[in-house]
Formats: sequence, structure tokens, C-alpha cells
Amino acid sequence: MFSAVLQRYETKQTKRDRAFQVNKNEVRLDPRWKPVTSDPVLRGGNIHYEVAGRTRAIGCGGLGLLQEVVETVGLREAIDDEVQLFKRRKPYHESDHVLAQVFNILAGGQCLDDLERHRNNEAFLDALGARRIPGATTAGDFLRRFDATSVRDLMAAMQRSSAKVWRGQPKKDRRLALIDADGTQAETSGECKQGMGTSKTTDCGA
Repeated sequence: MFSAVLQRYETKQTKRDRAFQVNKNEVRLDPRWKPVTSDPVLRGGNIHYEVAGRTRAIGCGGLGLLQEVVETVGLREAIDDEVQLFKRRKPYHESDHVLAQVFNILAGGQCLDDLERHRNNEAFLDALGARRIPGATTAGDFLRRFDATSVRDLMAAMQRSSAKVWRGQPKKDRRLALIDADGTQAETSGECKQGMGTSKTTDCGA
């Protein structure tokens, strides 16, 4: 009973607020308002900006959270254990290369050259807790070593981390698993790349 009364009250309150906002807009947009003024209409508002000289920011602030997820589920260790491409790791591990590619894409990168932009962004590197990330040339050399076996090893590492997450769930939540599959085609600018296709909108992608 109380919840029904509260809902009716909130509905009435919302309607009154919306009506008040509409009335305010109507007053401001009243076509009859045409006074003779000595100052321009666009003369600035009461806005103040404070800029700290030591403040650094990036547009992809969620990378720090993703880095914590990687560490929590053990994905980094799983990649280094399963994917074996280097005899010596100087200084990058296999996980560094894989995750650099992932973070590059998540940060809006579209090609290897975008890694150069990110590796020269101090705030980006600090968000990942990294001194530096692989450059475009180094990343390209890594990808050329990545064969079908390496792909299977990477999938095994991902499955290993997924299993850890699954085991961490309460038993009652492990009785049912839902798989959300989608046939999304990622657009790319490389029309001549192997495996490219064309969508209904004639966009090239894989």
C-alpha cells in the first residue's frame, strides 16, 4: 500500500518537475522577447575553470580497471604459461604483447601505428602501470610469429582464466550458463586482407 502511494507521489512530482522545466523553456524561447539591448545576448555565463598544473588525464580511464581484472583472474600468468614464442623475454613477455594489442583497440586504436601514440602518452602508461609498451615495429614482429598453434595456446589461456572466474561463483549460480553469441563483423580499412568480407552495408570487415 505504502509503495503504491509513494509511486503515485513520485509520478506526480515528476510530472510537476517536467511541467516546470517546460514552462521555463517556453519563457526563455518566447518569440515576443525582443528588447533593445546594449549588450550581446551571448555574453558569457557564470562559469569558472580551475586547472592544476600537475593534473594528467586520458579519455580511456577505464583501462586501469581492466588491468585490475586481468590481474585478478590470472590472465597475464595464463598467457605467459600457455603461449611460448620467446626464448628470452627482453623485456616484453607474450602477455605484454597480447594485452598491448587489446588495450590499443579499447583505447580507440585501429592499427599498429596507434601503439606509438599510446606509448608516448605518459598518462596512458601510468594507467597501465607500465614503463613502456611495445612499439609498432616490435608488435608487428610478434604478430608475424603468431601461427595457428599460438592462437590455440592463447585460447587455452583464456579458457583457463574463464574457468577460474567460473569456479569463483557460488554453486547455485553455476547451475546455468548462458552463452551470448553474436555474428558481429568488425569494420576494417584493409580491403585486401586475407579473410575479409563485405557486410550488407558494403563495409569491409572480418
